[in-house]
Amino acid sequence: MCGFFETKELKCELESRKRRKAKQKAKQGLLGRSAPARQTTDSEDIGPKTAPGELEHCTSKAHYLRTSRKGYLCQLAQIERQQARIRAIRVAIDEEQANLLLQEPVPKDPQKHHSFGNSENIYEDKGKLLSTGSGDPALKV
Repeated sequence: MCGFFETKELKCELESRKRRKAKQKAKQGLLGRSAPARQTTDSEDIGPKTAPGELEHCTSKAHYLRTSRKGYLCQLAQIERQQARIRAIRVAIDEEQANLLLQEPVPKDPQKHHSFGNSENIYEDKGKLLSTGSGDPALKV
């Protein structure tokens, strides 16, 4: 409204202003249904945390896109089982690689500066390689 002119609000303007104001209010039915907040003890993160539940909701929504939308509950369960199997395989591989690293011999003498693996002690004669691999395109000059 302008102070220089005498104006009057139209009926449609009044109704649209009321609709906009009503949209800005929180819906009373949804206020009591929010997820219970879990308090944390982190000093930099002050406030409630509902992230794990929200993240799980996003996960199931993302998995739903990979289904045929018919009998999707069984398909979602199958996707979760596949991911659990993949996680178990990754853990097993990581443990196996850690065990291999532990089994590799380390020189016990601190005066030894270099440690060569057993495979480096087994060499291949270049002359023999050139004579047997005459048809090999990698050996052409």
